[in-house]
Order: sequence, then structure tokens, then C-alpha cells
Amino acid sequence: MKLKKLAKNKRLKKALSNEAKKSANTNHPYASIESVAKALMTWHTHDAFLDGKGLPKPLTAEELQNVFAVAGNLEPRASRAAVKLMQEFGAVALANGQYSPVARSALISKKNRTGKAYVAEATARLAGTLEHNLSAKKPKLFERQLSDVRIKKEDFPIFLSFVKHQGEAFIDAIDDWLSTRQTSDPKKNDFLVAVNAFASVKNLLEEIPATKRRSRLGRPPKAQ
Repeated sequence: MKLKKLAKNKRLKKALSNEAKKSANTNHPYASIESVAKALMTWHTHDAFLDGKGLPKPLTAEELQNVFAVAGNLEPRASRAAVKLMQEFGAVALANGQYSPVARSALISKKNRTGKAYVAEATARLAGTLEHNLSAKKPKLFERQLSDVRIKKEDFPIFLSFVKHQGEAFIDAIDDWLSTRQTSDPKKNDFLVAVNAFASVKNLLEEIPATKRRSRLGRPPKAQ
């Protein structure tokens, strides 16, 4: 992949230049994702929403709106919409009129307006980091990857479970660190920081052309 060419792509540059505007624009679909992320962090770290064991309390819809208010100063109407989005993301479970967090982070898995905004933001962040590290700018940003490793089919579910566990622990640790340092008094020289983590998978069987696939499975390709 020609990374420099990727970083110079006009559409990508436009996305990168608009990143700050997206975060500030509450009408942008990515703003709703950020609201949910901030609320989950607040719910898991703010004393007002923790029980005696330091775990997030089950909350009613009205109490959950208070979490959004503390996390991002959302108005009640906006926070009600964010609660619904939290349900859509599968980030909470509802039982006996109370919400409980399923996890500290949510998986965006629908190809709707919000999902497309998430794809654009995640792509812009990765490309921005690569572009930064390829330039003369310092300090360099953290970016690492494992080379492709071939594993057996029966090990694939174990891989997914292991990466999910380790990845969530990694994100949660950074989340805890940031929760004690985020500022509510914005200044021009502040930094807006984020961390993305993802797994990459290639199904080798799906990548083999159909004729070759049949041949490898012991079935000769049909005569032309």
C-alpha cells in the first residue's frame, strides 16, 4: 500500500480537517457515538454512579440521563435519544425498569448513518496517525500491528475471544487513565486524543477463486 498516496487523498484530507468540527457538532451522527462513549466512561468511573464495590449501579432512564448530563452536559431531550442509541449499540441491558451496562465499550455493527460516520472517523484517525508518523513531525504516535499469522479453523473462535478480552482490558485501562485527566475547561492549546483498536481477519477459503477452490477441495473444475 502506498501510504503517502493514501494520506494525500483529497477526500481523506477533507475528513481529517473536519475532525474537530465533527466532535463539536452535536447534530453530526458521530457526536452521538461520542456521547455514548463518554457516558459509559462516566458511568464506570464517577463516584455518584458506583455502588459500594466500585461497580456501576443499575439506573432508571431518568437516572441514566444524569450520567449523560455529567459526561457531556447534554440536555434531557438529547440524553433520551442517546439512551436509545445506547440500547441500539447493545451497551446496556434493561431489566425491571433499570439499565445496567453490558460493557464499557460498544460495538458499532449496523450500516446506518451512525455506522457510516463511525467508519469514516475510524479510517480518518488511522490514516492521520500514519501520515503523522511518515512525516517529520514529533513526537511519533503509537501504532503497531502484527504480521499475518495463519491459524487453524478450530483456533479462530479462541483467537476472537482472546483478542476481545485483551483488547477490552487495554481500552479500559486507557479509559481509566483519561477519566482522571479530561478537562472541563477547554483551552486553545488542549489536545484531543483517542485510541482505536481492531482485529483483522482474512478467510483464505473465500479469497481462493471459485475454480481453484473446487480443485483444492478435490473436485475438478468444470470443462469450459
